[in-house]
Amino acid sequence: MGWGGLSEAFDEKNGAWYNEYQKLKSLLSPEEYASARESTLNAHYTSPIIIRSIYDTLGRMGFEKGNILEPSIGIGNFFDAAGADAGQPPVRGGAGQPDRTDRKAALSKGRDSDFRF
Repeated sequence: MGWGGLSEAFDEKNGAWYNEYQKLKSLLSPEEYASARESTLNAHYTSPIIIRSIYDTLGRMGFEKGNILEPSIGIGNFFDAAGADAGQPPVRGGAGQPDRTDRKAALSKGRDSDFRF
């Protein structure tokens, strides 16, 4: 759950996004809001087709098994795609970004992975 595509909602001077700004301020604690706002600089979405291509390429390069670090876990799409097909390499490990909403989204899917935040 990245906020990278919604940076306008964190700009109190952006009239077109004022309602969203107010809603975020009311729903998130001050700590959560600050963390979410900071994540707008580096939180991005990667589509599953791109992720699958990355894993296919790793497989063609000889990677079969091991640890893969995903330092900005987002909602966990890289982990979801790992091992989805019989030919995909198993993935273990991981790290997370400090945005607490991302942590909640990643952990809520009940993954059997070793997330370290």
